[in-house]
Amino acid sequence: MAAEELGLRGDGVERKSIKALDEAMGDLISAREKRMKFGKAEKEAGAIVVALWKENKLKAYNYDDKTYVLKHSEKVVVEKPDDGDDD
Repeated sequence: MAAEELGLRGDGVERKSIKALDEAMGDLISAREKRMKFGKAEKEAGAIVVALWKENKLKAYNYDDKTYVLKHSEKVVVEKPDDGDDD
């Protein structure tokens, strides 16, 4: 609620505006909006990958020199290479 709406007047009552902080807040909000937009695009792309994965009945898939597996949570993850040690 603004000071005027409360009937307050005088020194120290008006809302402070700090230019550097306003700019930093704008940058933060902009970055958050971009992250949210990309997160949505990643989720949509992931759903397509999972659908194609199931359609082709795959257990693992090699892409870009990495092996990917579909976890029970329906997330595609990079499979950790087996180092051959049985410790």
